[in-house]
Amino acid sequence: MTNKINHLAVWVLVIVHQVVGWGWYTIFGEKWLNLHARTMTDIERTHSVGAYVLAIVTAIIVNYTLAWLIARVNATNAIAGLKVAPPLGLPFFSSNTRPSPCSPPSKRTSGRSS
Repeated sequence: MTNKINHLAVWVLVIVHQVVGWGWYTIFGEKWLNLHARTMTDIERTHSVGAYVLAIVTAIIVNYTLAWLIARVNATNAIAGLKVAPPLGLPFFSSNTRPSPCSPPSKRTSGRSS
């Protein structure tokens, strides 16, 4: 096993991860706020450097883990990449289909009267 991690590719992907996140919330941020019955004034004061640092550190960990796994299974072509994708996609899909325990409760009412 002579495959090594391409560190330049990992760091480029960390930057791409941040740019995609920025673009995503630039395009869909207003829709997200509407779906959660929030306004910009609800979240204006919550911007902190800690959230951005956490996002960058998480992107570094995820991309190095992915690079290590690809090198470990010797995925050097598209077919090998397709074999790696399902085990990686399942945890991603399952973590994004349920609400985060860190998410604040929605201000939306359930429609039932108390």
